[in-house]
Amino acid sequence: MAPPGRASYEGARPNRRVFRLAALALAIVSLSACSSAASVSAGSSLGPTATRTLSPSTPNTGTEAGAPSVFWAAVAGADGDFWLSGTYRCGTRTCLVVERSTDGGASFVRVGAPGVRMSSTGPDDEGVVSSLQFGNAQDGYILVSQEAGAAAESLYWTGDGGRRWLLSQPSGRLDSPVVVAGGAAYVLLASCLATTSDCVPETLARSSVASNSWTMRSLPHLQRPQHLAIAAFGANVWLVSNRPDGGFPPQLLASDDGGREFTLLRRADLGGLTCAVAAASATVLWGLCAYGLLGQAVRSTDGGRRFVSLSLVTPNPGIVMPVSSTTAVFVVPLRVLLATDDGRRVTALRPSSFFKGTFSIGFAGAATWLALGGTSGVEQAWRTTDAGRSWSQTPLPSLGH
Repeated sequence: MAPPGRASYEGARPNRRVFRLAALALAIVSLSACSSAASVSAGSSLGPTATRTLSPSTPNTGTEAGAPSVFWAAVAGADGDFWLSGTYRCGTRTCLVVERSTDGGASFVRVGAPGVRMSSTGPDDEGVVSSLQFGNAQDGYILVSQEAGAAAESLYWTGDGGRRWLLSQPSGRLDSPVVVAGGAAYVLLASCLATTSDCVPETLARSSVASNSWTMRSLPHLQRPQHLAIAAFGANVWLVSNRPDGGFPPQLLASDDGGREFTLLRRADLGGLTCAVAAASATVLWGLCAYGLLGQAVRSTDGGRRFVSLSLVTPNPGIVMPVSSTTAVFVVPLRVLLATDDGRRVTALRPSSFFKGTFSIGFAGAATWLALGGTSGVEQAWRTTDAGRSWSQTPLPSLGH
């Protein structure tokens, strides 16, 4: 499974350091779920590597004398394992930590972390780690947004389960989350005008998750979009172009050859002012489209040629994260919803009070999930082994001595 990202809401206002949801009535991070390996391709020089000895971590009870307090920022899952990433104060700097669980989230072991220098910006530095994703038990990515001296976010890749990390930066400014699905990784790259702050996505980068080599392809010519959303599964790639005039429906383009050629799906029936989709397979897409202050959930079973509106209507903004072809998680302000039975049944995930602040969830398997989040700086982790029907709180690891 490729993990979803982290959401942070203050009322109905998202944390834009994490999702970059600026200047849109609705912006959705589309993250695909899958059961096979995924990968990212990068075409720049490799950066520093940090290797650490594996050592068991102790529960984060807050009573360990001298142990730095960790702000856990994201959780990822794949092939039965979970990973946690967070930050802690180390002198005048902010340091990164990554931990791995091979027993379904019951316990964690510290692994490596990118050897980066980060400036401290606040008591919890919640914007340092933008996302953490794994495509299988070995290959994953971490996006760091506040590396000292960096003009934008820095992407790192591991091919050994997190023991060593290499800089995996495509040539260009990252303009989307890295989408990891079906053994491949994709990211949009933008060019920015020197005279303004406008950045336009112009390039699609692709890699196998098992390598650290990006292939660049120019995007098809599009009317200048306000927002371009991407979804992918293996060699299948979809682009949603949301038009600058707010006219609808948004345009959906599809490729079945890794982004070499795209076809405009003229009868996709995506409604709303702006949409984003996420792929559960080569044929099943889940989506969320904005109509003013509300969002409409949609689903396609033919690769995006036709979408059907579901009964789920949510406040904006929202995130859709497929768990499988029949199940998806929707994160909206103050609620996390589970859609099952092809989207015909919608229930609220419990405990509901836990999901009212920052939120991140990882899928180690179809039924084993780990949710991370909290309110007012108090973080908790909750685990389910029955696809969200019941949850048990699990201790967060600490650095110990």
